[in-house]
Amino acid sequence: MNTTYILWCPHLSFGGSEKHVLELVKAAQGRVDIEVWVDSDDISWGQSYLQSFGCEVRIHAGIKALGQAFIENSFRRLSDRRVAFHIVNSATGFSCLPLISSLPNAEYYISAFGDNVLPDGRKLSYIRFLDQQHRIAAKRVFTDSVYYRKQLVDDGVVAESQVTVVAHPPATDFVWHRSEASGMLLWASRISDEKRLEDLIGIAVAYPMLAFHVYGGVDKACCTKRGEALLGALEVLPNVSLMGGYRKFDDIPLSDYDALLYTSERDGMPNVLLEAGSAGMPVVSTIVGGIAELLNEGNSFSKPNASLTDYLVFLTDLYSNYESGRKKGQVLRNEIANRSAHYPLAEVLNIVLGESVPAVVHAPVHRSKIEAGHDPFFVQKFHVSSRLRGAHRNEVFGSLCDGRSVLHVGCADSPITNINNNLHLALQGRAMVLDGFDLDTDALDMLRPHLRQGRLFSNFDEVKDSYEVLLVPEVIEHVNNVEQFLQTLDKVDFSEVIITAPDAYSCMRQHFDYDEKTETFCEIVHPDHNAWYSPYTLMNVLRKYTSWTVEGLFFLEPGSIMVVATKRPPN
Repeated sequence: MNTTYILWCPHLSFGGSEKHVLELVKAAQGRVDIEVWVDSDDISWGQSYLQSFGCEVRIHAGIKALGQAFIENSFRRLSDRRVAFHIVNSATGFSCLPLISSLPNAEYYISAFGDNVLPDGRKLSYIRFLDQQHRIAAKRVFTDSVYYRKQLVDDGVVAESQVTVVAHPPATDFVWHRSEASGMLLWASRISDEKRLEDLIGIAVAYPMLAFHVYGGVDKACCTKRGEALLGALEVLPNVSLMGGYRKFDDIPLSDYDALLYTSERDGMPNVLLEAGSAGMPVVSTIVGGIAELLNEGNSFSKPNASLTDYLVFLTDLYSNYESGRKKGQVLRNEIANRSAHYPLAEVLNIVLGESVPAVVHAPVHRSKIEAGHDPFFVQKFHVSSRLRGAHRNEVFGSLCDGRSVLHVGCADSPITNINNNLHLALQGRAMVLDGFDLDTDALDMLRPHLRQGRLFSNFDEVKDSYEVLLVPEVIEHVNNVEQFLQTLDKVDFSEVIITAPDAYSCMRQHFDYDEKTETFCEIVHPDHNAWYSPYTLMNVLRKYTSWTVEGLFFLEPGSIMVVATKRPPN
């Protein structure tokens, strides 16, 4: 019997329980029939979020308004299937539990995240108000923190054996990079009364030399006239910029900012802290509610129930020893990875769907046009970010090298060295340390009179220093032995490597042409190139010939693919 997995929630706006639903949709794609039932019509953000990850799913909105008729019709429609209802804080869903319990092939699960956090730190969710028989009948209760599981068990809401803790995987593939302070701070969350905007105002007033960029949409359900007034006060401060809402954390230019600043008077397990921490950003925050499981003095600038004075001390500490902040960010990144591994979201699907549930017969809605005609063995699918499209490549490299120690391989751009359009010279003043490497010694001699910093090498045996960044733009397509080349690069002491290559997919239309009449093939290509790369083939040679961890894959104008990798072992 095929299974339909129904995730039932109040709305799909930005928040912890909503992210839980959306992450489960992403994880279950292709494994089972999925429907998302939403009590309200508030689904635009959630739809946009799923589409940004290439997910499309059937969403039924306005369930509360549609009423009993829709629910009964749906139950009839699904009567010949096993139906796994997963109710995430939906009052409408909980009111239908007696009907769900009467269905022969239906069972239900509950995610209880306690979106409402009381001033004493106690979290509330609808599960507390269910009849005992319906709490007990739930196949499993999921929550996002040990903190709330303990509350549910201690208060006698559910038995400890019935509750499973799961960690939302941070929905970001970006790695934060800054080696020197920029004087810019990021604040990101939904804007509501409990986010202590008054602290943010006080911090901005106390530090007029810093710039504060505030990302987030107004949560109309939780933002009263007081919250709107505070938002208005923020808006008039000269060093505060209101940036509006954002779809996902990767849409924010994270490396522009020195740290994430987070203010709140009560909280559960904020997604924004998980995402910032996963990216390796320094975090400046209070510790309230479930945040205590995430932050401590060793991985952040934080303190229980931080006051305005505490925040001012945190920022003083951050800017007096910025390297310490960077190290704290790396510690937090590793701890979040360990937490996700310890409480995997996949456990929800293993419990709800069962390990043996096969994929549904029909294909997922989001499927490549060419995929269906090929054996799955040959189908390679993975995420490639388009967030850098439209950005000038020199500005991208400059941003990635800002304030960092860099070894630039292929710095002379031989054999077409152009002093007036040379990336290495353009990076001067951006990188803190900028050394260059090129095999063409004559081209290095052309470059040398124009250097304001750094050394030039033509033999890797001469390279003895450690570097934060190994920059290898448009070089790998020239080499004769890719394995040997990558192994040589690996001998350099670096933290991060950035490799770009011409991308056959991006260049397909403007770089290749075939005249059928004359049987003439025309290819626009550097005559010294030995290969075209694609996202898969570039990533594949790195996996074959190195032990590096690929942190991100990006399309880069005007027709390249860029890989960011580290020597950090895989999690």
